[in-house]
Amino acid sequence: MKILLLRPENSRIPVLNNVEIINIPIFEIRCVKYDNEILNQIDGIGFTSVNGVMCFKDFDRIRLSKIYAVGRSTAMAIMNKGFPDVKVPTEFTVNSMIQLMLNDGLKNPVVVRSKVGYERDRELIRNVVFLVDYDLEVIEHNLERAKSLIKECRVDIVVVTSSKIASLIKDSISNCIKIVSIGPITSSALEGVNNIYEAKQHDINGVLNIISDLLRDSNG
Repeated sequence: MKILLLRPENSRIPVLNNVEIINIPIFEIRCVKYDNEILNQIDGIGFTSVNGVMCFKDFDRIRLSKIYAVGRSTAMAIMNKGFPDVKVPTEFTVNSMIQLMLNDGLKNPVVVRSKVGYERDRELIRNVVFLVDYDLEVIEHNLERAKSLIKECRVDIVVVTSSKIASLIKDSISNCIKIVSIGPITSSALEGVNNIYEAKQHDINGVLNIISDLLRDSNG
């Protein structure tokens, strides 16, 4: 069995028995300059991805703030920066993390996002301030290579971990391929696509659980 991942370089790539993992990074992570003055008055900050943690340069300025992460992988990246107390919502979604921050009584929360996530959510989520610290740049030749593998059914499973990835490959997906989606926002971006298996736990571990189930079913 062949599984296609579209994870950025230096991402965690799982090893599975009797499975060929093909990873084709279709995005380059580009850290961007942000206005760190907005950190002066905050009482809490939430990180929505490992990439956001990687590109954040002001950890010394948030040591007195409450720290939140959208999921366990992001929380671990923050802990590795010297912050042992990171709160994670029960459901690993941005909305759930923001709701947890508000339920904790935060008055001036900031959420660290990608440019793509900010542009998608800025009109929908108005009760927090967004700090954009990275952007995603499409690696065109890798995208075309991935789309070719998908169109020609040369892989059995494609893992889709963001709505942006979904929008780029959606038109190349054939019924011969199973799609493993990391969560509901990603799945909604794949509307009209068949054979979608959505992770119940919206992180890479949840994705691996779905893949394990599919492998077990295929082996009888």
